[in-house]
Amino acid sequence: MADLWGVFKGVSIARQRGIALLEINVDLQAVVAVLKGDSQGCATGRSIIVAIRKLLSELDQVKISHTF
Repeated sequence: MADLWGVFKGVSIARQRGIALLEINVDLQAVVAVLKGDSQGCATGRSIIVAIRKLLSELDQVKISHTF
């Protein structure tokens, strides 16, 4: 859940600064999978996932990757 909040905060800052091209690197494969897929995730994380996807849809280009 903390990883999702980190992504949310990072994407929010990018939007505030007018960044249109964004690369997101996350060390938790489950976060990458849920952000790239159609799944809404678990009930506790659903609202933050929806909020992140909304912000991502406002960007021109986004690349989401898993890193160790």
